[in-house]
Amino acid sequence: MPRRLAAALCALALGATRAAAAPDTAATAPTAPTAPVTSAAATDPAAMVDEVIAEVARLRGLARLRPIARAVVGPDDLASVADASAARVADDALGFAAARWGLVGQADAYGAVRGAVLRAQLVGFYDRVAKRLYVGADDGDPLARRLLLAHEIDHALVDQHFGLGKLLDAKGLDGDAALARQALVEGDAMAVMAEVVLAQVGAPAPWTDPEAAATLDHTLATGGPASAALGSAPPWLRDRMLFPYRAGLAFVAGIRRHRAWTAVDAAFRRPPRSTEQLLHADAYDADARPIAVAIATPPSLAGWRAVYSDVWGEAGWLALLRAHGVAPSPAATAAAGWGGDRVAVFAREGEPDPRRAVAIAVTTWDDEVDAIEAAEALVRALDAFAGTAIAREAERGRWLDGARLSWVERRGAHVIVVIGAPLITADALATEVWRAATVDKQRLAK
Repeated sequence: MPRRLAAALCALALGATRAAAAPDTAATAPTAPTAPVTSAAATDPAAMVDEVIAEVARLRGLARLRPIARAVVGPDDLASVADASAARVADDALGFAAARWGLVGQADAYGAVRGAVLRAQLVGFYDRVAKRLYVGADDGDPLARRLLLAHEIDHALVDQHFGLGKLLDAKGLDGDAALARQALVEGDAMAVMAEVVLAQVGAPAPWTDPEAAATLDHTLATGGPASAALGSAPPWLRDRMLFPYRAGLAFVAGIRRHRAWTAVDAAFRRPPRSTEQLLHADAYDADARPIAVAIATPPSLAGWRAVYSDVWGEAGWLALLRAHGVAPSPAATAAAGWGGDRVAVFAREGEPDPRRAVAIAVTTWDDEVDAIEAAEALVRALDAFAGTAIAREAERGRWLDGARLSWVERRGAHVIVVIGAPLITADALATEVWRAATVDKQRLAK
């Protein structure tokens, strides 16, 4: 959880205090709010945790159904617990795929940066598998500590009511759906943090104030979790790690703008199916379903195996476009027409180098106009990393990088991208990928 957000929330509460102060009573500027710590909580970490549990339960409207197991541990032990949890969900295949798409320099960069982020800022951690809240040693900032623990305690209460394991570890979830669910969980906890700090000064929840929500989002975008660790990370990796917090907060804030927490409860019972639903309230309300896309192994890659196969979704394609230099506005416009996709990376058995793998993406868009916008944006993105353009039009192109060929091709509402095909197989593969692809169980080419 980002420490810097805790500071931003304190500033938000300070602003609420100043706004509420009448001119004739504001002889001196109010100070930042401090957490109401009882005499017991001041000296007893367990009493402090119990206070925050009661406060979060009241504000969030989720009663504690059973005691929350907890342990007070030192910083090294806390980092070890978080690292072990991260290892359970580590995705080495994603790192390999990201390296093949030019998104990270090394296939293991995702895990390394994620670990550094966790270790840089832990105050508490809720382990959904062990069902245990781990509390770190006091770092001298009572309000920031209270807020960061509120975030983790919210996870514990949500787990008791809705089951985080059932939500996040459900069988059959593709990567995009899993990211959308993770964002719902993190957004819920982020919103709770904001309401906890504002409750300290008697201020209402900030969700009807667009400026307040924008301030929190800006803080996440510019400071974010462990900004030093993320500052040197590739843009794609930074966007991916921040997405659950930023997009999740926006999703929950959008619900809270006009409705009570019970409406957020309903979202846990019907979680967003995709990052498209998470990013667009109208898509969530209409329950717009992703289109199923599949890729069989093309004959030219017989003997190779799919070392990665997943759905990237709107958020994934937006992050790729932005990472490869497409400006934010056209990138967002292009990604917003997403309908479904499948991204696969094929490699020979035992091949450790992503640069020797072949990546194939089959995407489908809401209509042909959306597909044209997507293809144009993807052409600009491949200009940045796929090699020397040897044939290039607005919405299709071919790039040569040594003995490897990459290309973008659109047919109707579908766009295919191939990265790093060996020249000897490229001509055959250009035909085979269309035959190997199905969209909504319909083969793209006979």
